[in-house]
Amino acid sequence: MRKYVLCIIALVVAVAVVLWERASFTASGAAFTIFRLWCDGCFVSAIVFLSVGMILLVERWGGFDSLSYSAGRLFSRFTHGRQVDEAEALGAAGGESYFDYTRRKSEERKNRKGFVDFLIVGAIMLAFSFLLLLAC
Repeated sequence: MRKYVLCIIALVVAVAVVLWERASFTASGAAFTIFRLWCDGCFVSAIVFLSVGMILLVERWGGFDSLSYSAGRLFSRFTHGRQVDEAEALGAAGGESYFDYTRRKSEERKNRKGFVDFLIVGAIMLAFSFLLLLAC
């Protein structure tokens, strides 16, 4: 059960987005059918969750390692407030090379699988959106 908690929370947030969008368009006086409002709400939440899932998937594959490594080096230059010797200048804060950094990050990421929940919820909401689109 604990493994599905994130999926359930994501589904509740998606339904909340659907209800919020439905309420905001109904309050504006727009003449939409009820199916169109539900379809739009499901599609918006599907795109949001699929996008978050894809970003987490790219992060899991190490797509942001170079950005993270360079940002860490940049911030360490400004926050330490001291002279940096040549050996430390070649590596990150603490003298870690980029190769060592990516290996360490890869080991830390092995057990994370949070992107699957977002992709599942996004796919479910996209399927509901298509079904409601056919009902319009």
